Amino acid sequence: MIYLDNNATTRPLPEVICSVHKAMNELFGNPSSMHPLGADARRTLEASRETVANGLGAISASQIVFTSCGTESINTAFSLLIDERISQIAISSVEHAAVIQAASRWARGRSILQIPVSRDGLLDVDALASFIQKAPSLVSVSCANNETGILTNIPAFAEICHRHGALLHVDAVQAAGKTPLSLSDLCCDAASLSAHKFHGPPGCGILYLRTPNIRNFGGQPILPGHQEFGFRAGTHNLPAIIGTAIAVESLRDGASAYVATGQLRDRLENRLLSLISGSQIHGFTVSRLPNTTSIYCPGRNAADLVMRLGQLGLAVSAGAACSKGGEPSHVIQAMGFSPERANSTIRFSLSRFTTVEEVDESALLLKRAFLSTLPSTL
Repeated sequence: MIYLDNNATTRPLPEVICSVHKAMNELFGNPSSMHPLGADARRTLEASRETVANGLGAISASQIVFTSCGTESINTAFSLLIDERISQIAISSVEHAAVIQAASRWARGRSILQIPVSRDGLLDVDALASFIQKAPSLVSVSCANNETGILTNIPAFAEICHRHGALLHVDAVQAAGKTPLSLSDLCCDAASLSAHKFHGPPGCGILYLRTPNIRNFGGQPILPGHQEFGFRAGTHNLPAIIGTAIAVESLRDGASAYVATGQLRDRLENRLLSLISGSQIHGFTVSRLPNTTSIYCPGRNAADLVMRLGQLGLAVSAGAACSKGGEPSHVIQAMGFSPERANSTIRFSLSRFTTVEEVDESALLLKRAFLSTLPSTL
């Protein structure tokens, strides 16, 4: 099976798997326990936190809070940042469902603006500025769109937010491990990541909190408790945390890998555009993740294509919830395209381990699937 669905999840590195297995065998003590096994676990926990902070460009390890996943990190950020002073929320119209649902959950009567995007998927900066200057706001935007890979100029958004006194949360789940990322350079109040998106283990999320300002806000953790500086209660998933630190360490030499992945992505797109009549790449002219391709396949239903490709030995995903009863991608529609086009879009997402041979074979498999599936009836 050729696996090109790395924006959904990535295969854990062999060294990550080994570290998780070893931790489960040897570091089974609770980091909160006072006995030697607990003390060993605590030392390893804090060493892992230090590794993650250093590897992701945080200034201090105290800025790193471990959670169970990206979704929990996003919701915890909202719960901590929103207090009685925040009267409105702004998110983009192309955000991941986790952010959309978190905004809806934590709004509690506050107005929510969905920042519009251009046909190229770029956020409307003027619309954001006009909205947040009206009242104290929480803004949440993604570094990189999970469907199209289109990148957001986060420092520019941070400058606007801070100028108007707004708090900024960044969904960096798709960016980590796929493009250079330094948490301190984002100039945000909070950011969310997830280890399984960059060849780490499932079950470990990361919440970055810019300190000490975060402790001055009036929000509350989802579940109070003494763990994770009081921001996230519950016994630590130490094996997953250790595996996450190993995965972060593997990103040290990422720059060359990002360039190589981008070259493979370009190779794939050139072949797809030549093989699939009428196909188009979303966000083709703007900055995108080097691993992501969102391609419109005219007249074909994405769910059918994905299923057929799976049968042929290629794992990709639809750029929409294209199963029966599902809705076409809100991302593609927010960019100004029709529901029909949204429902005819699939996503290829490479990893740093994808090969030239896999890319060339994938293009041929899509052509085969394209020719063997019936035109969409939508």
